[in-house]
Formats: sequence, C-alpha cells, structure tokens
Amino acid sequence: MARKEYRYVATSKAGFIRQLVNYARHGYVFYVKGHVRKGLDPERVDDKLLGLYDVRKTDAQRHWRKKNGNCNFQYLRFERTWVLLLTPGEQPAEFMKRERNNIRNLERGEPLAVCGYSICRVMGDFIRNRDKPEDTTGAVRDTKRRVRVQISKSEFKELKGEFLRHARTRSEDWYRLKFYHSGFEPYAPIRKQLLDLLRMVNAARAPHGLPKIKPDCIRYRIEPVKVFEAVSEAGKQAA
Repeated sequence: MARKEYRYVATSKAGFIRQLVNYARHGYVFYVKGHVRKGLDPERVDDKLLGLYDVRKTDAQRHWRKKNGNCNFQYLRFERTWVLLLTPGEQPAEFMKRERNNIRNLERGEPLAVCGYSICRVMGDFIRNRDKPEDTTGAVRDTKRRVRVQISKSEFKELKGEFLRHARTRSEDWYRLKFYHSGFEPYAPIRKQLLDLLRMVNAARAPHGLPKIKPDCIRYRIEPVKVFEAVSEAGKQAA
C-alpha cells in the first residue's frame, strides 16, 4: 500500500487556523513559529524542516513513538508563515539544540499568535446541560483542556479603535457589513469579543440618537473549509 502523502501547505487563512486548532486539540501543545524571509523559497524551508525533524510519519509510527515516550511533530505553513508543533515527550537532541529558546507552550500562557488570531489551550468552564451525565443537577465544572481561539489583543485593539472612531458618523448598514465581514471565523470566544464590541459601539451611538445595531450581523456558523485544496482568489479574500 502506498504511503499517504503528508500535506502541510494550507491554502487559506481559515484553513490554516482550522488545522492549527485541530492539532492543538490532539495534544500538540508545544510550538515554534517562523516566517520565511523575503528572497527565500518557502518550499526549500519546508523541505529543510520536514527532513531535519523527520516530521513525515504514519499514524502507526506516531502511535508507536507516543507509546515509547517520544514526542511527535506536525508542520504547517500558510504563505510565508510556518508553525512546527509537537506533543509532550522526549525531543530529538538536534531539535533541542536548534530550537530550545524558541519553544512555546499553548497551556502555559504562551498563545500562538498568527494571522490576527490567538490560539491557546485552557481549562474548560462549565459543561453544557445536554452534555452532563444523567441525574446530574447544578453546574458541573469541565475538567478537560479546551482550545480557545480569539482575535489577538493587538488586532482587537485596532478593530475596536476603528469601530469606535466612526460610531457617530457611519451608518447602521456600514456597521452591519463590517461586523459580518470582520475577517475572523466565528469561534465562540470570537463571537463574544464581537458582541462586546457591538455593545461598545451601540453605547457610543446611543447619546446621539443613532439607531442601535442588532447582533444578527455577527456570524454564528463556522463554514466548512478544505485546508489543503486550492481555492479561488475570491475565496482567499473571503477567508
């Protein structure tokens, strides 16, 4: 049986974030982030990192490595930004020699900031009623770590500045379009950030008798995305 091709080049920002979230959910909590400098061929950087750390592994090989206490690697690139992720476990000497000072931990207050997003792993809040064990009443703490995806602090600050700066001059339709096409996939924490921003905008508009912007302009559904398949230019812009 032919070995399954290892795919690592995301074709859209939405797909890039979706795949990073997927890796984080599956225990890839450590990461090294880099950028391909101008003048360098991204594919040459890919080949170097994939070969240097022997990233290409089958599921069976990854299972065997985990069982024997070794870490596993995943590699992902979008345009000129690349991320090398790894699980807990013994790390190759060559990797530690090169990257010791660059390794970050998603569970230790070191979120991965890429493409305006911030990704980390945190303890869950409370289990939803529909997911509680039978005959359980009251609030039940979630004891599992969950992936949290937010708009990064710097990006949200910029977004907030723009939206509040125009609170008295822009129309309701302008804001509805801006919120709907915010450029961020509506993961739950991002929806909360946008709803908070919407409340700030409405509070700034209210004293001037301007119409209130309804929250139905915020997207709630995350659209399916094919991470590694080619997308049209229009699709890239939308993502």
